[in-house]
Amino acid sequence: MKKSRQETEESRKRILSAATRMFLADGLAQTGIASIMQAAGLTQGGFYRHFRSKEQLIVEASKAANEHMFAAFAQAVAGRTPQQALVLAVDMYLDQLSGHDCDGMCPLPNLGSELRRADPVVRGAAMAGHQLLVQFYQKLAE
Repeated sequence: MKKSRQETEESRKRILSAATRMFLADGLAQTGIASIMQAAGLTQGGFYRHFRSKEQLIVEASKAANEHMFAAFAQAVAGRTPQQALVLAVDMYLDQLSGHDCDGMCPLPNLGSELRRADPVVRGAAMAGHQLLVQFYQKLAE
């Protein structure tokens, strides 16, 4: 039975969500496609209907993690003075080291050691996220 476009999109979102959490918690090399698909409640065979490769999934998961982190930052610093916002954002960033919850974590420090051996596209996505982080803090410091 063919899935509707909406069901296909929902499946893709579940895969991306599971992958983002698992990459941040367990690392890139330790997280396999089979375990991601199982966590998403799907069969391994369906992976390639949504993503060309594990590398594409890593890139999209990195972007999703960054988007989530920046949304949390934006919500937390809204209405604060620039100095208060900067202190809060730095505290939030550093606080990820103490928690076990991977939601809102920055991919760079959590996956940094693996990026050296990663595909150039994956490294590029990580560096793009890092640039956004630097720009975010620069804006707060102005």
